[in-house]
Amino acid sequence: MGWAVDKARRISRRCAGVGVGIAPARLQQITAGAPCDARELTDLKFALTATEIQHEERVSKFERRRRCGIQWLIVAGVVLVLLNVLVCMAYVMLSMTHHY
Repeated sequence: MGWAVDKARRISRRCAGVGVGIAPARLQQITAGAPCDARELTDLKFALTATEIQHEERVSKFERRRRCGIQWLIVAGVVLVLLNVLVCMAYVMLSMTHHY
């Protein structure tokens, strides 16, 4: 039963984060089947929808940053490869001119 209390507290905090204040005890009552009025149900649906949207925004922001980081790593790798090629070409040119 302890996990249900913790989950109700988490959901209550998330609801408060989007402007809907609902007590964890009341959430437990609603999930247990206690009657609730239309306004309370509407507020709860709004809060759940808003928290889902926030979650999706956080996930998409993380994915964008991850893609950007991977792109920068690819660019850095290509730059290192090109610098290596330039150094090798300079070494070859110097070694060829040294023999003549």
